[in-house]
Amino acid sequence: MPNQSNPDNAATNQLVRIDEPVCTPSRNKIIKGNVHISVDILPEYPGGYEKFLKYVNANLMYPAGTKEVVDRVIITFVVNQDGSLSDIEVAGHRQNSLFENEALRVVKKSPKWVSGKIKGKAVRTHYTVPILFQKPQALPNYHRPV
Repeated sequence: MPNQSNPDNAATNQLVRIDEPVCTPSRNKIIKGNVHISVDILPEYPGGYEKFLKYVNANLMYPAGTKEVVDRVIITFVVNQDGSLSDIEVAGHRQNSLFENEALRVVKKSPKWVSGKIKGKAVRTHYTVPILFQKPQALPNYHRPV
């Protein structure tokens, strides 16, 4: 998690926060279509979690014309064996589709990930990412990156 007290840390200058992914290794469980919900090695964005955070912060735009100061969107998707993403959708549709559409747009244009693995073999893995949107004025000591 980013250090909120360090203004030089790029993650503190974000309009959004990516909460820790909701996918934990345990026993190998499978949901529909041979998609695993738990694996030995979790799928990963190229370069890891911090790189994913930077990717999202560089590409996600706070929707104009919204009244909310803070909103959270939960995106689910499948990381396929080749690292491509499929079945990208919002978990539990809510009222404000502007936030949902923006979160979906960014995840859909994500580069390929490193797939999840079971016993060293790449498998299709279900993955969930909560994304928190915050307006800049809602962040204490917010400094827009130049």
